[in-house]
Amino acid sequence: MTRTLIIAISLEITVSVFLYGKSLAAAPATKNKGPPALFAFGDSMLDTGNNNDLLTALKCNFRPYGRDFMGGKPTGRFCNGRVPSDFLAELLGLKKYLPAYLDKGLKTEDLLTGVGFASGATGYDPLTSQIAVIHYSFALSLSLRTNSYLTGKPFTFLGPLDGTSLSSAISRAHISDEILLFYFFVIIQSVISMPNQLNLFKQYKRNITAAVGQKQAAKIVAQSTYVMIAGNNDIANTYFSTPFRRVHYDVPSYTDLLIDHASSFFMDLYGQGSRKIAVLSMPPIGCVPSQRTLDGGLRRECSERANEAALLFNSKLSPKLKDLSKQLPGSRFVYMDVYNTLLDIFQNHTKYGFEVGNKGCCGTGNIEASILCNRLQDTATCKDDTKYVFWDSLHLTERAYEILSNETFNKYKNQLL
Repeated sequence: MTRTLIIAISLEITVSVFLYGKSLAAAPATKNKGPPALFAFGDSMLDTGNNNDLLTALKCNFRPYGRDFMGGKPTGRFCNGRVPSDFLAELLGLKKYLPAYLDKGLKTEDLLTGVGFASGATGYDPLTSQIAVIHYSFALSLSLRTNSYLTGKPFTFLGPLDGTSLSSAISRAHISDEILLFYFFVIIQSVISMPNQLNLFKQYKRNITAAVGQKQAAKIVAQSTYVMIAGNNDIANTYFSTPFRRVHYDVPSYTDLLIDHASSFFMDLYGQGSRKIAVLSMPPIGCVPSQRTLDGGLRRECSERANEAALLFNSKLSPKLKDLSKQLPGSRFVYMDVYNTLLDIFQNHTKYGFEVGNKGCCGTGNIEASILCNRLQDTATCKDDTKYVFWDSLHLTERAYEILSNETFNKYKNQLL
């Protein structure tokens, strides 16, 4: 008889306003004529260090991450340097670095001009933040096939998956002891879900109200710009790299599920007083190095199924945002297409001055990310990351992020200011 392993770890987060320590956001920026603050939500593209103290392997507050950030400081940004939330804060005239809300060195002035709530490896799907999948997915796939072949027992679920509990998913599965042990190794909890990011924002509002008063706090919240991106981990990890969703959803119905959760988050954020909300599209996730390695065949081509899923999601996201702008008084939801810009950078990287566009700078560049991109990879990591589109197997280099940020901001700045 097989045994069932249940993994259940709850995430509770609290933070206090610290009025001491050096602030990353203190660097001067251009004079601000736009919003009073910027707030970032979503995943690792915008995360500036919120995962650092979480019980998760999905963090990067160690070398070689951050080697080009303020003289080589790893801050929890999934990059060698700055990320889009930093660049956008600077382009809006606010500050050069957007600090993470959970940064213990925050000062009151940092809070007043914006912070980031984004958490690497999260997604719109509530299951995604519970199952941070490090890229051992290829081994998992092989193990499942081998187990099925040797035992003659298919990998199936008993009953419906309720959509919120990883332990529920595993406990309803017929899986051998070996596969369960493998899952224990692969599935690492947990990061900050989108609802918990919203809870942190509510806490932020209480903090600034105490600091500057209710009237000024309400003004900051209402007039600021909000930016977010998610969905990449839902598609690449939760859907294609684990069986938990695919047994109950095809790609069209799964993207419908994501849109439903995304819409709920947008409306909840509006309910907290935000009005100007910019939502980045899902990028061509199938073209990141890890997806090329796992699903691109011997030639490591882009994963067509992942890109098609991203396009389908985007085709539903854009009209949904237009509908919300009409439905919610005083709101401005801005759909920001980064899919096509990134696809052009990936496919025509030499046009942008890059030499390598299909693998990352860290290690082999094919599979390493987060804890797999570490100090032990230093000798194998490229010397000049400005020649690379990708820093690791999932995330872009600072230079690529700067190009993306500038092009996107110039395209949509009239809607952001």
